[in-house]
Amino acid sequence: MVLQQQGTPISFGQIKNEFGSKNNSFGSYRVSHDIGGLENLPLDSGIPQTGSISFSDFYGKKLNIVINCQGGRVDQGTNVANYGNAVVVGSLRGAPKRSKSGWQGGKKVIIHINGTYSSYGARTKGSQSERSWAFQTGVVGDGQYWPEDTSMTIDASATARVVGKGGNGGDQAENGGNGSNGLRYWSGAEFGNVSTGRYTQGNGAYISAGGGGGGGGSRAEQNDWGDKNDAEGGGGGGGNGIPAGAGGSGNEEAADDGGMIYGGEGGAGEDDAEAEGGTGGDGGSNGADGGDAFDGRNKKEENGDGGEGGIAFGSYG
Repeated sequence: MVLQQQGTPISFGQIKNEFGSKNNSFGSYRVSHDIGGLENLPLDSGIPQTGSISFSDFYGKKLNIVINCQGGRVDQGTNVANYGNAVVVGSLRGAPKRSKSGWQGGKKVIIHINGTYSSYGARTKGSQSERSWAFQTGVVGDGQYWPEDTSMTIDASATARVVGKGGNGGDQAENGGNGSNGLRYWSGAEFGNVSTGRYTQGNGAYISAGGGGGGGGSRAEQNDWGDKNDAEGGGGGGGNGIPAGAGGSGNEEAADDGGMIYGGEGGAGEDDAEAEGGTGGDGGSNGADGGDAFDGRNKKEENGDGGEGGIAFGSYG
């Protein structure tokens, strides 16, 4: 359980029940533990790692559990933090059960992301909030993931990649596809070295929604006294993401595919004298909307619109 606050004496048995022990040695609580990209972790914040250590250092402290999230791809749905990868800081005991009896009044969970998370079967239809997420920290309070008295911190290492699926670029005269979402987290969580915004690249980590695909350019046609001119429109560029969106087809060759961070460039429209096809819009970068197709002369239909980007960070609970 969370150890009591100052004012009531703490026993070694209470400390041992919470943190475990090594050979019943009080000195074993001086911990410096490296887990994944996390270095020099103490048993809990404020517990000495060197020098003198006393019972008073344990007031209000609780077991720290790191969920070492090393990456994963799913063909449908959402990756969820896997408690099977839990490592107890100090390694003086095993990970407790996620239940009222196992949690004993509260634990600190550190979601440590140091791999790549993506969803190749991501849902990109519907409103932004209805689309798939590349990674979720897990549900709180349903008896399956984190009990209500969980304290959670989210940390991302330099190798962390949590990126939604990029929208495909629109084919000639078609709209671009939507991007899916990045990281969905419990609303009570705190962030360590991650800055939540449209995307983050702090400490080398990259967390982003998938960008929308660019709109495809319209065909064009001009028929003047038997002198007929035809021009193809350019395809839209693919949005950024994992996987990135594919470039749309149009004039001669497909537009550029997107990449993990940047959207692909839209294809140019064909120029046939008085008929000029529309230019495909660029795919969205860093989770942004895709660009609308533009320009053209004597177009046969409307240029395609760019798709919406997803949401980089969203909370629940």
